[in-house]
Amino acid sequence: MSDDTRLFLNPKIYVADSKLHGRGVFTSEDLLPDEIIEQSHVIHPVNKSANNLDDTYRKYFFAWPFLNKNWKDYVNEYGFLPANLISYPACVLGFGMIYNHDRKSPNATVNINTEENFVEFRAARKILSGEEITICYNKNIDF
Repeated sequence: MSDDTRLFLNPKIYVADSKLHGRGVFTSEDLLPDEIIEQSHVIHPVNKSANNLDDTYRKYFFAWPFLNKNWKDYVNEYGFLPANLISYPACVLGFGMIYNHDRKSPNATVNINTEENFVEFRAARKILSGEEITICYNKNIDF
């Protein structure tokens, strides 16, 4: 990504109190399916271990995909790959860490662009004015 990269922030979105959890991201006008909601820069930690985060922070950090160079040795020895060998916690800027989780029916998608180092949020369906924008953090968790 070049130094002058400008990412998109949809002028229709804002942050407000959420009925789901604390604060959330909402839209002031309808968003159409596949409309870009936001593109967010990412900060990567020096130490890429999730063990260094407390439980509160761990909930908000995104799992940034990568493949540990020793992954084959681990699979040969244990027969599987744990999460820490295929991802690490990264801080998504903008509104990225404010979107609330909806495991069953999120109305937005998350696309991680590892080459350009940004995360893109898009409407998965029509999102109505005033509606909270939600994403699925992981289909195996609910809070």
